[in-house]
Amino acid sequence: MSIATDIGPTSKYRSKPLDRLGWWASRLIALNGFAGIFVILPLGFQIHVLGQIQGGLADPEAADLSDLLVAGGYGLLALGFLCSGLTVLFWTYRAAANVHAVHPGAMEIRPGWAVGWNFVPIWSLWKPYQAMKQIWQASVSPDPVPDMFAKWWFGWVGFNLISNGSGRMLDRATENGDIDKMQMALVLTIVEIALFMMACYFFYRIVCDITRAQKTMASSTAHVFE
Repeated sequence: MSIATDIGPTSKYRSKPLDRLGWWASRLIALNGFAGIFVILPLGFQIHVLGQIQGGLADPEAADLSDLLVAGGYGLLALGFLCSGLTVLFWTYRAAANVHAVHPGAMEIRPGWAVGWNFVPIWSLWKPYQAMKQIWQASVSPDPVPDMFAKWWFGWVGFNLISNGSGRMLDRATENGDIDKMQMALVLTIVEIALFMMACYFFYRIVCDITRAQKTMASSTAHVFE
């Protein structure tokens, strides 16, 4: 597959206010992270129910309730992920475009690719991080990015990697009726959601800092590129 170069002309980008997008993106990220609680608690209850079944204390009503709570929690998380994800993509494009407009040459990755790299296999493991790092250094400070960047990306990549393994493990264990492995898969899922919540917390801080810095950047810049 041919990948377009990140370096290109910047004259087509214009600086626009980021405040409203930043407000929505940060709030939706925070809410999405908080929604993880409504998945972790039902998963813990489901592990408990499986233990009861294994011990011969089967309670069909409790099993049905645990399934319902887990499904509801995942539904809430999926809805939040969709809303926050779309808003974050718009916010990322606008933040990158503002950098290209106000500080041409300060950022190598173009706004379209700052968003697009999230959907390219393999490259998605580091390119979105690189894009956010460049936005931060051009907007907030040219110094090395703070530790919260590493914590954000560790949580995000860990969430994605574990989710693939835990999902397959749970499917196989359910097919074989292996309660021990089902419980193990659910524990891994709890770790996965905890990493997601961690990523949301640190990304919330990054979005807030960049949004605030770009407001100052725009007000102190007399000329922007059309």
